[in-house]
Amino acid sequence: MIITSGSQQGISLICRVLLEKGSTVGFEDPGYVDAQNIFRSNNIHTLPIPLDEEGINFKNIPEKPELIYVTPSHHYPLGITMSLNRRLELLDYANSIGSWILEDDYDSEYRYNGLPLSALQGLDNSNSVIYMGTFSKVMFPGIRLGYL
Repeated sequence: MIITSGSQQGISLICRVLLEKGSTVGFEDPGYVDAQNIFRSNNIHTLPIPLDEEGINFKNIPEKPELIYVTPSHHYPLGITMSLNRRLELLDYANSIGSWILEDDYDSEYRYNGLPLSALQGLDNSNSVIYMGTFSKVMFPGIRLGYL
């Protein structure tokens, strides 16, 4: 586990450690604009991937990204929860192309409808998921404390 000063520092760290300039990151469209800006400021190409009712729909994307950034528990900004089936499909897809998955578990602590779904990282058998979270919602937003 790595402690960060929030999710944005975590994303920046991943850019510098795992990705090279010109790499491609699959990105939910619409998605978290601040994360997209961090990728772009590190000269990382962001590939918009559309959403459907089950979450990110990566099945027809033209490129093979080195990393796929997702917010599966509570998509930002639409609030979609990625289905268990789509989570498993995404893990298989990422494993088949040798891609990392950055799971931003933004706002997962608050689930008001149904039982919580397993995190991608908990379902992953190939160690390709980087789990990222923050304590901003459960503690104090100004504390800026996150983890990878």
